[in-house]
Amino acid sequence: MLLPQLPLNSCSVWIAVAIAVIALCLGYRWQRQSGKSSSKSIYCVEIPGIEENVPKAYVLEFDRIGGRPAGPAGVESIAMLADFAPFTSCKEISTYTSLLVDNPNLIVYTFFEKGDAVVLVEPAPLKLSQNLDIPRTFHYQQLRGTAYERVYLLSVTAFHLAVKEVSRTAPNSDNILDRCVFVHSTGRCGSTLLSKALGSAYGIESLSEPDIYSAVFLAFHEQRVKKPVAQQVVRDATILFALQSLQKEKTSALAIKLRSWVTLEPSLIMEAVKESKSMFLYRHPVPTIDSFCMAFFNNPFSRALRAWNLDAAFIRWTWLLDFFRMICPIMSLGKVTEEEVLQLGLVGMTAAAWMSVMEVAFAIQLKEGWDVILRYEDLVKHKENAITATVRYLFPHLITNKNQLHLGALDHVFGEDAHGSSSVTSSSRVDLDDLTHDPLYIRRDDIQPLLALLEKVSLPDVTTFILPGTIDVLQVPSFEEKEK
Repeated sequence: MLLPQLPLNSCSVWIAVAIAVIALCLGYRWQRQSGKSSSKSIYCVEIPGIEENVPKAYVLEFDRIGGRPAGPAGVESIAMLADFAPFTSCKEISTYTSLLVDNPNLIVYTFFEKGDAVVLVEPAPLKLSQNLDIPRTFHYQQLRGTAYERVYLLSVTAFHLAVKEVSRTAPNSDNILDRCVFVHSTGRCGSTLLSKALGSAYGIESLSEPDIYSAVFLAFHEQRVKKPVAQQVVRDATILFALQSLQKEKTSALAIKLRSWVTLEPSLIMEAVKESKSMFLYRHPVPTIDSFCMAFFNNPFSRALRAWNLDAAFIRWTWLLDFFRMICPIMSLGKVTEEEVLQLGLVGMTAAAWMSVMEVAFAIQLKEGWDVILRYEDLVKHKENAITATVRYLFPHLITNKNQLHLGALDHVFGEDAHGSSSVTSSSRVDLDDLTHDPLYIRRDDIQPLLALLEKVSLPDVTTFILPGTIDVLQVPSFEEKEK
């Protein structure tokens, strides 16, 4: 989009722009704060206080299919109970222990934003939901769009007892977590593409960004819940996802893709579900930063802020500052300063987000080690070979003569934009001197300060930014070789 030609030497124009930006920033902050303060009244029913260690369960009814659509990127799009308000009733139920046995279709949705409880939804019957015009790329999108008439609210203890009971009664539930893999990533690196590709191969079912993990991360980060409780919820939710997926006749494994910033607290997943496997997907930082900005800041307002170098001020005065502080812990570790990052505006903040996840990924590789580390560049270049290599490392027993790769399904996945049916919009630029792409968020003046920033990441090679342990998809050992 072309920006309007303004008389930039006019002081009055700049004053008007500054006033407009400040007004919008204050509006954003007021809206966010007022939204928080008024959230109790939006339910339209009285929801009793729920404590983590008290077994309580409630069913809340509403009179339609679906809830509110996801909001903007980041914290604002995390699922909440309020997505389905207003409710017509809230009733306590005493049969929480057998709830999941009696209602096998209930699906974990999120962590209650006002108490230590888990939210589950009942999806609409297929005949009612199959023609609904809703996004279905992500797990939370589908649950928001197809939730039907009632939502269940279980305290952490009640949820644990319900999962324990359904595990006890489910057939073939032993060692079920061994067949799960969590897909971690830097974000904007093809993780949705990988999730879809894994879900099209070797009998693997794939869930993309279930919001329970994101919501528990936020609750832990904001000190609303202690780590043992957070880990218990993560483990119970994973068990339920695994039971519901792996009881299907042709499903052999489950891949759960997480939002990138959940990786910043690896103990929530890796310690809670030790039996599961973990893989990490990443991408060169330059196209990652371009892709972040194209996906989330490509509207006319953000482009204007960037063109007039006002994006740093916008970040400072809106909820984006708190959000970036959360997903960019590298700024609080002393490796880089907030001012150093903010001088590059949106480019600097997205760079710091990439660096923060890579710091954690490198630390994990040095300590426990990932089961698989894969580069986006190898994924899109080698396609089916990259998927086969990944599965061979994770679940070698799945690759047999009777369980072949579905090339037709993979061709479809790799032939479309992972987020929809439109053409791929993510940047393919890997060289900072390549200024042929549009929109350009990394500008010529950004190159030197951005390189100086990226060089502070804890990687052995800050030229290629390759994480040690990254697999060579063309030299994957056979199962017999790995056993030796």
